[in-house]
Amino acid sequence: SPMLLFVVPSVVDKIANKDRLDIRKTWASNFYGKDWLQTSKARLVFFFGSLGLNNIQLESLRNESDKYRDIVVGDFKDYYTHLSLKMSVIISWVVKYCPNVEAMVKVDMDTFVNVELLLALLREIPSKTHPKYVLGAQHQLLQPPVVRTGRWAVSKSMYPYKHFPKYVLGHSYVVSGPALKLMAESFPYFPVIPNEDAFITGIMSKVLNITKFNSHFADMFTTDSFARFRNNLLVSIILRKYNRGFIWESIKEQKCNHL
Repeated sequence: SPMLLFVVPSVVDKIANKDRLDIRKTWASNFYGKDWLQTSKARLVFFFGSLGLNNIQLESLRNESDKYRDIVVGDFKDYYTHLSLKMSVIISWVVKYCPNVEAMVKVDMDTFVNVELLLALLREIPSKTHPKYVLGAQHQLLQPPVVRTGRWAVSKSMYPYKHFPKYVLGHSYVVSGPALKLMAESFPYFPVIPNEDAFITGIMSKVLNITKFNSHFADMFTTDSFARFRNNLLVSIILRKYNRGFIWESIKEQKCNHL
């Protein structure tokens, strides 16, 4: 088992296919190169749902898996309301096949991660006194409202309360190994709320008494947030205006300036 496992939920389409290549070439590039010092300590995998995929798409994933060895396909259908289900499958897979992992890092496709800063941040977590933890950027509202209509609607029969517990934003967060095991054991007893971040890092974390560490772990892309990310003040950032290549070159340039 790796010590740190990056999991990236993905889909099969032209945009996502290119995004995976870009991720491998930029912030995750050290995971694939011989110079990566954490070879035995870190891995990255992309997760897919197999239901609904045609034979051509499945064959494409097999070929991609043969080349990069970073593809996992689960027996479920990829759909935006199935994100919580997808994460439950991912977490259960991690617990089964990487039982000794110290932490899992969930990263969305549109998020760029400063891996070195993340590793430094994780070393500061008091994991000995708080072995079960979630780490991320907390939702800006202390009582996030439950939406009853629209794309992310949650029925009262599924979740009767007006507010979700405090949770961390879903584009990137860390779940410790002991917390993953507790979640995997508990999934059968929870109704699967479609809001993945509220479900995993809010509801489950509160009920299971999992500690939440709030860090300025991620932010939307603005000129200010990019400057903070480039200067090692943010662990991750959601891509908007600039592409991964631009950010990656900026980070490498910043490192060179400090040599």
